[in-house]
This record gives sequence, C-alpha cells and structure tokens, in this order.
Amino acid sequence: MKSSFSGFFIIFFCLSFWESAAQDDTAYIKRLYDKVLDFDASKADSVLYYASYIQRRATDLNFDKGEVLSLRLKGIYNEYKNEYDSSISYFFKSLEEARRLGIPEYETAALGDLALAYYNINQPQKTKEFYKMALDIANKRQEASSVFTNSTNLGSIYNKLG
Repeated sequence: MKSSFSGFFIIFFCLSFWESAAQDDTAYIKRLYDKVLDFDASKADSVLYYASYIQRRATDLNFDKGEVLSLRLKGIYNEYKNEYDSSISYFFKSLEEARRLGIPEYETAALGDLALAYYNINQPQKTKEFYKMALDIANKRQEASSVFTNSTNLGSIYNKLG
C-alpha cells in the first residue's frame, strides 16, 4: 500500500514538474521573441533563425501563440531584405493568426507592420487603411499610448496625402 502511494506521488510530482517546465519554455519563447524584435537589419539572418526556432519549439510545446510570433518575425526578416511582397504576405498571415486566436495586441502589431511595409513601397492609401484599423482597435481597448501612436502615424499619412 505504501509503495503505490509513493508511486502515485512520484507520478504526480513528475507531471507537475513537466507542466511547469512547459510553461517556463513558453515564457522563454515569448522573451526570446521580444528580444529578437529589438534586432536591426544587420541581424536579419538571426531574425530568420529565431523565427524558425520559435516555430519548432512552439509546435513541440503546443504553444498556440508561436505561429503568430514566428510569422511576424519572418515578415520582419523579409522587410529587412527589402523583399516587400514576401514581408506583406507574412504580415497578412500573422494578422489572420492573431485574429483567429483573438489576441488584439498581436492584431494591432500586424496592422502596424502592414502599414509600415506599404509605406516603404510608397502606397500611402494602404498605409492609411491599416493605421485606421489599428487605431480602431486601440480606441475599443482604451489604450491611451496606442491611440496616441496610431493617431500620430495616421496624421503623418494624411499630411503625405495632402
């Protein structure tokens, strides 16, 4: 009787430890993603490497946010390489995934990425559309800093459009 109780305790402990380790791993993925966002164009190859790494680890851990993070980083990589068709495609996929998951902060980030990509290829009308969508989300969420940022960005596009 005593050995079955201790066996149960060991199994329970191992499962608890494994679950905790998985949570630590997903937190690590998020921290890594945040760090990679600070990379500049000189580290573009590293951005692509970490995008793939995050995708693999997220799949292993069933971390549903991993796909949106990886897609965004792949878009950033392509933007750094001035491959705007590819970057826009990845940003749209990131937007779709953020919407599917129902995570407005990732949706806003994808909209901002799309706006910037269209700005870089001199399509201010498209830029305006994406900043307006991002501003709508910020207003609904009552995020003062995001409202300010998106309003400022939108104002600069309106100036460019005359």
